[in-house]
Amino acid sequence: MQIINRLITHLSTAYLGGLPNDQISTILLFLLSYPLGHLFTKLPKSDTNLRHIYSICISLFMLIVVQELYTGALHLFISASITYIMLLTLKGSKLTSAVFIYSMLHLSYSQYLRQMSESDNVNYDHTGPQMIMVIKMTSLAFCLYDGQKDIKTLSTYQRKHAIKTVPNFLEYLGYMFFFPSLLAGPAFEISTYRQMISMDHTKIKPETTKGYFRLLIALACGAFYFRFSGTYTYSYMLTESFKSHNHFYKIYYLIASGFVYRSMYYIAWKMSEGACMVTGLGFSGFNKEGKYTFHSISNVEIIKVEFATYHRQVMSCWNIGTNNWLRQYVYLRVMPESKTSSSTATLITFIVSAWWHGFYPGYYLAFITATFISNTSRILFRALHPFYEQPKFMGAGHKLFQIGYTVIGMFLTSLCLAFELVPFVVLKISTTFQIWSIFYYNVIIGIISVMLYFDVLGGKSTFRHLHKKLNLVNENKKQTGSIKSE
Repeated sequence: MQIINRLITHLSTAYLGGLPNDQISTILLFLLSYPLGHLFTKLPKSDTNLRHIYSICISLFMLIVVQELYTGALHLFISASITYIMLLTLKGSKLTSAVFIYSMLHLSYSQYLRQMSESDNVNYDHTGPQMIMVIKMTSLAFCLYDGQKDIKTLSTYQRKHAIKTVPNFLEYLGYMFFFPSLLAGPAFEISTYRQMISMDHTKIKPETTKGYFRLLIALACGAFYFRFSGTYTYSYMLTESFKSHNHFYKIYYLIASGFVYRSMYYIAWKMSEGACMVTGLGFSGFNKEGKYTFHSISNVEIIKVEFATYHRQVMSCWNIGTNNWLRQYVYLRVMPESKTSSSTATLITFIVSAWWHGFYPGYYLAFITATFISNTSRILFRALHPFYEQPKFMGAGHKLFQIGYTVIGMFLTSLCLAFELVPFVVLKISTTFQIWSIFYYNVIIGIISVMLYFDVLGGKSTFRHLHKKLNLVNENKKQTGSIKSE
């Protein structure tokens, strides 16, 4: 509605320093999801269809009335409908392949339209909700595929989420258009949605307190972002003024800029996460004491990301719903089928992630860089972590070694994360190289050095022998064991 958009424009110019209309409307819709989530819990348990319809109508209100995404809403409905026909008519690997290819190609078309449009003429686009929908459609296809297989061949995760039959169309649309997660996720399996829909909210209290706590976290991140987003910018790194600073300040500025940029994601993710919890999404039953428990519906674990000591920790705690999808339906499916190494499977997974994000070349450079950083991090972790875990190593000085290991690990992880974030933000390869050159390509040089030492100069064998000599081989070899050949 034009009156809503005029109000948003007024808020932007008068109070929010010209913040783009789409960001303001998205934040307002996140806030609106909380009272609407409470109303959702008041709907009768016996009428699950009413709950589906309520959720669908709220999502259409968000897309059509507030954001005026008439064509975008049509794109989403068409994509969901065509996929539903595939779910009804196809079986086995044909189903998973067809749904994956179609949904990604349709998303790619939408991403292409967004990229080709003049930014001055585009306030909103539907690619964000469509990206979440792609995750749901493809995961649903795999859950159906798993439901037709011998249960003995399935992993624990697959057994938990496998389904035998296609949901009816209304339930399917309710799952696709679940309003608290429509704009920014988190993505989740249909089994999680079914648990929430069938809940008796009068007997089971949703995680209201924790949901609003996540809203407070989001607001704190928002205050931080608005305070520092104009201070720490990637455009400033290209100026002569920035280049005149010493190298230590430049490193600090790069890491700080990455944190400021990530806080923008924390705002949206924590808001949507909290709204989902208010509806009861993620309820997991009762513990031994008879108290209800919830699995966290999480997009991101901020503390674990910002204080990670190696890259893999970041990947497992950042954009969790998407990473879970990539792991369960790309990485783990590629490995057994093609019998590829973990490094190759990681590269394929990062390329799919870049494709899912769009066609800006910076995305692909960012995720390819992340692949090499991740592999390098894994090599160093396997080489050095056994020393960290063995109390007998270095005797009384072991505690000091652990502190140094943790501090250096946090610094290097933050630096690598900030380094790989540059192309993701600036999107252009030429601009990325301009910024990277200011830092003398230090992360890339570090990656090459580690790969040369461990893969060419015999570093893996050296550390493997050292682990055995010092009796540092940990029982949990998957986590901290000696280096294994890939």
